[in-house]
Amino acid sequence: MAPVVFLHGGPGAGSSPLYRRYFNPAKYRIIVFDQRGCGKSTPYGVCENNTTHDLISDIKLILSKLSIEKINIYGGSWGSTLALLFAETYPQLVHSLVLRGIFLCRKKDIQWFYQKGANSIYPDYWKEFISGLDTNEQKNILHSFYHKIHSSELIPRANIVDGGLYGKEDHQL
Repeated sequence: MAPVVFLHGGPGAGSSPLYRRYFNPAKYRIIVFDQRGCGKSTPYGVCENNTTHDLISDIKLILSKLSIEKINIYGGSWGSTLALLFAETYPQLVHSLVLRGIFLCRKKDIQWFYQKGANSIYPDYWKEFISGLDTNEQKNILHSFYHKIHSSELIPRANIVDGGLYGKEDHQL
């Protein structure tokens, strides 16, 4: 039986031992890891050399190091995006895909997530999330956070990485 590789959401969230509960360990070898810059991966919160291509290459490297020839991939949210990209890049390595909370990173998906939808579900969290942005920066939230994350100013960058969209508790196991 091909092992299961669990791809967590994010980008920026981490994995949890609880993710193993979705699979029968008597039937499947279960591989759960933190993507670059996430969870317990080090260095934490870095953006350098942390592209989608790098993440896909990391999955391939893990399979190679573990001598795995074929996998079942389970991906949620951002993990579903990575799962699809991995399957497109290495179809010969994929036995099956299970995708949930699919996030395709289309313009309309990003707009809903960052400006025209998610903000109405939890308005208090949304208000806290954008509190570090001035009125002008709030017009293009994704662009503004991108520049803050890639800024050389350590304090704003640390606040985004540590608090961010998921909150501190989500990357501390």
